Amino acid sequence: MAQHGTRAQYKRCRDSPNGGPCGPCRSANNAYERERKQKRLASVPTPAAPTIGPVEQGVIDLLARFPDAVDRRPDLAASARAMARIQDSPAGAQAPNAARQMHLTLAELLKGTQRHHKLASIRRMTRHP
Repeated sequence: MAQHGTRAQYKRCRDSPNGGPCGPCRSANNAYERERKQKRLASVPTPAAPTIGPVEQGVIDLLARFPDAVDRRPDLAASARAMARIQDSPAGAQAPNAARQMHLTLAELLKGTQRHHKLASIRRMTRHP
């Protein structure tokens, strides 16, 4: 039989007045669990700082030129950045779909931000070669 005050005895011990493990066995189990938790937390890798790839940087630069559109639809701006991040990822399996979706998202986001002047449009239509 295992000695009192050990982790092995904790599972079998029923020596306390309430029928549970005695004090030394509970202390041994608490120490075991603390050590186990410290090992588990030490083995969790810390996430690396996210790097911004060239496609995402291009989207950031484009969105910086149209702050009103970003303020109006922050959800579309965040979606475009997320799709750019997918394109920059090394896996890249979803890159073609993300590129198409990002293009549509940016078109929706920037709709109405480019103003067409009527006189310039008329000038382009009446220009002779």
